[in-house]
Amino acid sequence: MKRLLFFICALSCLVAYAGQQDKMSHYLFVYFTGNTTEGQQACYAVSDNGLDFMPLNDGKPVIKSDTISFSGGIRDPHILRSEDGWFFMVLTDMDWQRGKWSNRGIIMMRSRDLVQWEHHIVHFPERYAGKEPALANAVWAPQTIYDPAVGKYMVYFSLHSEADGPYPQDRVYYAYANKDFSDLESDPQVLFNYPDPTIDTDIIRDENGVYHLFFNTWNDKELNRRQYVFTDLHDQSKWELIPGRMQPNDIASEGSSAYPLIGGGWILSYDCHNAGIYQFCAIDGWNHFSLLRTTKATGCFTPRHGSIIQISDTEFNKLLANYPSKNQGVIVNGVPWFDQNGNIVNAHGAGIISDNGRYWLFGEYKSDTSNGFSGFGCYSSDDLVNWTFERIVLPIQKDGILGPDRVGERPKVMRCPKTGDYILFAHADDMGYTDPHTAVATSKTVNGEYELKGTLEYHGEPIRRWDIGVFQDDDGKGYLLVHHGPIYRLSDDYLSVDTMIANVSGMGESPAMFKKDGVYYLLTSNLTSWERNDNYYFTATNIAGPWTRQGLFCPEGTLTWNSQSTFVLMLPDGTPMYMGDRWSFPHQASAATYVWQPIEVDGSQLSIPEYWSAWNVKLRRLVDVLSGCERVSMTFCSNQQGDRMTIPFTGRQVILTGEANPHGGYARINITNKEGYYEKNIISFTHSLYDSSNTGYPRASELRLRLAVPS
Repeated sequence: MKRLLFFICALSCLVAYAGQQDKMSHYLFVYFTGNTTEGQQACYAVSDNGLDFMPLNDGKPVIKSDTISFSGGIRDPHILRSEDGWFFMVLTDMDWQRGKWSNRGIIMMRSRDLVQWEHHIVHFPERYAGKEPALANAVWAPQTIYDPAVGKYMVYFSLHSEADGPYPQDRVYYAYANKDFSDLESDPQVLFNYPDPTIDTDIIRDENGVYHLFFNTWNDKELNRRQYVFTDLHDQSKWELIPGRMQPNDIASEGSSAYPLIGGGWILSYDCHNAGIYQFCAIDGWNHFSLLRTTKATGCFTPRHGSIIQISDTEFNKLLANYPSKNQGVIVNGVPWFDQNGNIVNAHGAGIISDNGRYWLFGEYKSDTSNGFSGFGCYSSDDLVNWTFERIVLPIQKDGILGPDRVGERPKVMRCPKTGDYILFAHADDMGYTDPHTAVATSKTVNGEYELKGTLEYHGEPIRRWDIGVFQDDDGKGYLLVHHGPIYRLSDDYLSVDTMIANVSGMGESPAMFKKDGVYYLLTSNLTSWERNDNYYFTATNIAGPWTRQGLFCPEGTLTWNSQSTFVLMLPDGTPMYMGDRWSFPHQASAATYVWQPIEVDGSQLSIPEYWSAWNVKLRRLVDVLSGCERVSMTFCSNQQGDRMTIPFTGRQVILTGEANPHGGYARINITNKEGYYEKNIISFTHSLYDSSNTGYPRASELRLRLAVPS
């Protein structure tokens, strides 16, 4: 008897579990997003490496400006963890919509938990009535630092007035905060004099007790950002002005924030808003800056002038719980994914290329009725989670190796450094897999229609193999990987083979290669038709070999977490991400799914030690997508076609779990709204551990996610 066990969950929110350790483990980025009313509010983003940030609350504000500001807008948030455990934040009180000179004060805030904030407006015309600071037309970019010589927190900012006023050009001033961080207890004093207007000052104290003061200059466009180094906050005669521009490029920027990394070292970040990017640089010796990240301000993450601090695991989890996003960059494995139109992402045997700030996924556009070639599809994403269907980039041809009644599999794309063209490679064959070719197609754009050039040849003969993969090395050289061992180096234009540089003895099919820290890793699969098996891998320090077989990279008997390798994508922080297929012949279009997980690397050893049903791709941490949901449990057992059950529910999202065992099969899932219209109508593949090859792998039952409908 076929036994299918389902649980329907109406999801109301994502809840993260609070950590118990207080040591620093993550980073918080506080920023505003633009000059609109919505943009002039405080937003949060988090990171586990200090470089790749995930916006909270879907990128929407977490601190509203209309209730805490005089002007109606807030900008330039600077956050600091105080010596006694408070968080202090200061912000420019300004609404750009009201004009350039609407910023006549600052906002001072404090919090114990980053969620509940006390706030106080310091409006200079009122606070300093009858004194010169009341005449300032602009109070810019406040920040805070602890002054150990005085034992108080010093708030510093730029002041500006009309030409005949007391502040004819932007200059940096300071005043001390009172004990409860609710007001400035002193009149502003000049912090330092510089010949040109100065703004956006950022002061940090390093581990040696040395201060580093970064600031922007308006008139000196060539230098733009400069740095003073000193040990005394108030004796400018002992300050050293470091020569040159404190940035590795000449892009106009503002709003710097220097912060320490948890494992050591410092980062300088800054806002290049005219270019629509945010940059992060490693600081080397405090006078050299190496660009590590350029983050495109797009989608729900469009940061402007902000600041970054370290936070603990407890603080991190509280932020996730209080400011959840509908989809916090979460990859959910083993379930159908949906594109922008609500259609299932149909890209099997896939590969990914990163280009122009987006990921481009190319895969087999499968059918539920035939294994014949129906085209290669292209999807794009900026987060590896939310996919946009672009087009069928290589449709079925009128005739030839990818014509009617042919097979097309495992498309992979590389951009040729010499020509700039995008080159697609794929396996082409007849329906009986007796006429294999390696197809080659080209396009001038990554998502354009690719023109089939023919078959790839070696020594004048077609390469007659089936499963293929590709690899592009650091020097731009391209390689074709072929099942059972051959590795071909491509010509400079990628359109022909230069030579076969290696033949890896013992290699199987579905090859995928990546390189990390000078070591090449080659993943491969056993031959078990559409069924899964325990994949294994080889290593070499030279792509030409010798290659050493290392063994499995997933626990034995897990069948590579029930998948077959297709590609390895290097994430921005250098973490390799395994990409595998869960084939579901014959229902490949509707029921075949994907398994993507980070790979742990330790020297020559690779490991995916546990299966993550869902994980955050930016934070590389397991996510419990069932946390906080209302569970409705029902058991449905039937071996009769057409049998059904109905489960009413309310909620914004449905998650389905079900038991997989050797006796399972398919079930059609219809999800309707209250008017009775179909929202989703899909086939769920619930039988996922059957091993028709009789190779002795376990066939144990297990409970897994089967469906997660977008909210």
